[in-house]
Amino acid sequence: MSERSKRLVLHIGFHKTGTSALQEGFYANADKLAAAGLIYPKPLCKFQSHIELPAALFPDEVPWVEEKYDLDEVCGHYADMVADAPEGSTLILSSEELCRIDLREEFLRALHDRLGNLPDTRTQIVAYTRDAVAFLVSLYHHEIRVRVYHKHFSDFVNGHHIALENVRFDRRLEGWRATFGAENVLVQDYDQVVRQRGPTGITEDFLTLMGHPDLDLEIEDKFVNTGVHPWLVSAYSQLYLAGLPKQDYDPIRDEIIRLGFKLPRVNAAEYYLGEEGVAELRARIADHTSI
Repeated sequence: MSERSKRLVLHIGFHKTGTSALQEGFYANADKLAAAGLIYPKPLCKFQSHIELPAALFPDEVPWVEEKYDLDEVCGHYADMVADAPEGSTLILSSEELCRIDLREEFLRALHDRLGNLPDTRTQIVAYTRDAVAFLVSLYHHEIRVRVYHKHFSDFVNGHHIALENVRFDRRLEGWRATFGAENVLVQDYDQVVRQRGPTGITEDFLTLMGHPDLDLEIEDKFVNTGVHPWLVSAYSQLYLAGLPKQDYDPIRDEIIRLGFKLPRVNAAEYYLGEEGVAELRARIADHTSI
């Protein structure tokens, strides 16, 4: 058996780069992937991502995962799967919550010690980054849609709990490069993928990165992941403030989403802040200013 005949890929996000679509598609097409030598193992948790890894590393940061996981047991489970996989296989583990590790050396080292030096296996990190302002807009729209936030975007970037430090993606990848080796950290431009392949193209791009550009998967377009149209944010905010129970809230929210399909596309950041405001926000990000 040749050295590094297998591959373990940790897809770490970032958030708001189509990770849910990729995970849902891979989960639903696991058999087809396996036939091509790409193993997307069934997660130990109830989700379609392998969130048990970050849950074992820092459970307090993923409180929606109710189960308790032991890091040695989780990593041992997947290490055994790699060991049992056929030569030439690639095993893929995906959770955008892994990006929360950032520069925390103890977490990076703990993960590397357990999954970074498996016999005959090359461990690679895959991350998708995107334009910082577009990321903040997408995160804002998500929190508007799921009733976490209801104020204006300007308040969101100036007084909310989101630090501009979080959009310094190169900085956040430094620890991964130092721990796993820069040559093993593959970074893709999400914005470029969307321009070339459309909003659901991350799955195709990821398969290309894995060396399977012609693998055709059956991907379901999930309505729930649809974004918020900027013109309708005030409607979401009023719906938020109405305090309706979920069974009443969801149908109205879905109608607002459908209305957004009929409206022309607009530059959300400029709609919220104006050209000067966007330029000021970019300057703050470039200047490493945190809220």
